[in-house]
Amino acid sequence: MIQGSPTLLVHNGSCITAHMAKEHISMDELNRALREHGVACVADAALVVLEVDGSMSVLKYDDVPDQTRPQKRLKFLHRN
Repeated sequence: MIQGSPTLLVHNGSCITAHMAKEHISMDELNRALREHGVACVADAALVVLEVDGSMSVLKYDDVPDQTRPQKRLKFLHRN
């Protein structure tokens, strides 16, 4: 029986190096998985998850619905 939990390796196009180091995943391995899923570079990936079975799931920005994408936060200045 396989136990464990998935690990997030890339979030919003940036690598989570602490998670990659913990799981012993190199940038070469990550780039290979991205190419297998048709993603050119890390910046084009919305999410990359290392699954429990050792495979990597890659979600491109096109695969993420608009309503679940992070919204840009705007700061408003109050002038008196």
